[in-house]
Amino acid sequence: MSKKFLFSLLTVITLPALLGVMTLNLVSADTESTLIVHEFEINGNSENFVMGMDEVTVVRGIVENTGAEDTTIELKMNGRYHYERWDIKAGETKEVESSPYEHRGWYEGVFLMSLGDKEIEVTVVKETEDEVLEGLRIESFTINGSDRDLRVKEGEGIEIHAKVTNKTEAPVEISLIVEKDSDARPVAQPWPYVELDIEEVRLLGHRGHYENSCSYGAFNALITPLKERIGHPYTQIPTYMLHFGRGGFMGEKSVCGAMIGAVAAINLITGEEYRPLGEELLKYYKETELPTAVWDEYLEMEDSPIDPEKYIAEPLGGSAAKSVECEKSLQQWYDETGNVQGPKRNERCGRLTGDIAAKAAELLNEWWREREGDVISQAVLAEAGSEFHKKYEIAPGESLEIREVLAEDWKEFESYTVTLSGADIQKSIALIVADEKATERSTLLFAVIMVLIFIAGIVSGKLIKKE
Repeated sequence: MSKKFLFSLLTVITLPALLGVMTLNLVSADTESTLIVHEFEINGNSENFVMGMDEVTVVRGIVENTGAEDTTIELKMNGRYHYERWDIKAGETKEVESSPYEHRGWYEGVFLMSLGDKEIEVTVVKETEDEVLEGLRIESFTINGSDRDLRVKEGEGIEIHAKVTNKTEAPVEISLIVEKDSDARPVAQPWPYVELDIEEVRLLGHRGHYENSCSYGAFNALITPLKERIGHPYTQIPTYMLHFGRGGFMGEKSVCGAMIGAVAAINLITGEEYRPLGEELLKYYKETELPTAVWDEYLEMEDSPIDPEKYIAEPLGGSAAKSVECEKSLQQWYDETGNVQGPKRNERCGRLTGDIAAKAAELLNEWWREREGDVISQAVLAEAGSEFHKKYEIAPGESLEIREVLAEDWKEFESYTVTLSGADIQKSIALIVADEKATERSTLLFAVIMVLIFIAGIVSGKLIKKE
């Protein structure tokens, strides 16, 4: 066997392999799964929905295997837990259905159930569905028709569409924010801050207690206004994360949940400067008669923010807790006011949550002013400013269709977060802007490589033939 023949054989074998490795990154990003999920629904719902904790769940779907080999598709929760899996033969379209699953023992909360590339967000609650729907709901939220993270080409416009329903009895504001994701954005603590409306925070805390507990109520009351007025990085914080602090940490009646939520927000905002504010809030909790008399003033207003159909609209009296422990604080209130366990106790905790959140806002405002915050905030906000920020008001009982077309000249290789948020709800979609020229270059490079492989094959073939 001659050297020419060996060289030709080696060329035919190794050149395509080497070029294949070079192009692996180019083609792998565009490789699609052979499994196509045509339908996916949970209890008849193909979009996000709310279900009771004891409700039985059945998942069904229609899946097609377009590949040349048999494969398996899995039903997952939060991307991890396998509930069921089905084998699907090559070329087969199969209807799959899970066995009924009871949710006994689950904590209320939000999870994602996924089948292949489709997923549905399910909110599990103890209350009835009618009670849950007494709030703001994002029915749909898409960019260029997609409700997932997506890419657009440089210079390509984007169309944002959303439908939001207001089930409350009052007008509600919702914000749409498009902002850059960049390492240059200010995320180091202390975080950017603007002075908060103390009474707005107080009422948000009261409402939040009824929505998802005292700890969430205080945390959400402080973070939500900053989400709406500053955006990033507050839009990245899911306020439900403080739900664990309810009832004195997981219902153990230890540290008051309102304190857990409020100090967590202070720590998040101020970083290492949190301690003096936290100690001042702790002193306030122990020494102040809570709930404060501010609630009695609210009750005397002609248009009182305390809805008598939703809340107990009467004076409850207050007491100095002397201790930050949930159980001792409650007992002190029982002893001093003569109230007992029941609806009044729940209203007392709601008002106390509002008071603690309001005091935290007051302390944060003072801290920010001492740091010449008015000047700093303007500079920080200018640097962290969003590309697009618009607010919409939704009337009670109405659904609002939001449609915005942004024909901006998006810069190459920029990443954005598109966030729809308001009250206690928030959804975000990541938007990555691809360089169209780079894409064209990649396509051209791939074509050149294929031509080289073809030429190498012809040359090698002729050399082998001569041998």
